[in-house]
Amino acid sequence: MIVSHRSSDPALRPAGGSRLVRVSLAAALGLALFGGAAYGGSRLLASDDKAGNPAAAGELPPPAAAPGGEEVPGAFPADSGSASSTPPAASSTAPTSKAATSPTKKPTQTGGGTNGNTEATGPTAEVLRLVNSERSKAGCGALTNDSRLASAAQKHSADMASNSYFSHTSQNGDEMADRIDASGYKWRSIGENIAKGQSTPAAVMQAWMNSSGHRANILNCGFRNIGIGLAYDGRSPVWTQDFGTPR
Repeated sequence: MIVSHRSSDPALRPAGGSRLVRVSLAAALGLALFGGAAYGGSRLLASDDKAGNPAAAGELPPPAAAPGGEEVPGAFPADSGSASSTPPAASSTAPTSKAATSPTKKPTQTGGGTNGNTEATGPTAEVLRLVNSERSKAGCGALTNDSRLASAAQKHSADMASNSYFSHTSQNGDEMADRIDASGYKWRSIGENIAKGQSTPAAVMQAWMNSSGHRANILNCGFRNIGIGLAYDGRSPVWTQDFGTPR
């Protein structure tokens, strides 16, 4: 089971209008935000133009096993690693071209939506309930399901499942912001969590809450909306959470 996250936070703005974005990572976690990329440590990054400064994100290694071989959601080995043998390179400029990809198999999908606030259904509804339960404990307002974010999240889960990869960067070069922009959601700040292999909403939420970066997205009181995607790569669930604050 693996999880990864990404966020964009405009809360800190220096003189001149630049957006400061803080990148905080655990030892085994690579976290990226607009304006640059980091695979370890903690940085402050400034960006004036989100479209010109996408960044690559690393992923967490598979979780450690409990005695007897049972996997423990959210527990990870001490050594760092990546979900792929060749993690995407950091880039200071947007891709100039985007090649289309051809899915090799059709994933099983749940969730989705077209426009505005809608009700989540099935496992995604339970993830939303658990998210809002954690936010309530932290004193944050409840998130509402937005079908545009749900569409972006669902399409990313389906694409990862169809093509058997795990990354915040789609195989055609699209980043989190590209997918959310394409959905029609107009945003001030956005964030994304992804995970693979957790069989239940409770398991994936435990994994995310046990990781500081993912937990920060879930407990970001500035976010107002969420969309959740779930698809299957064979029998392995592939989850995406897209968070947003509308303009």
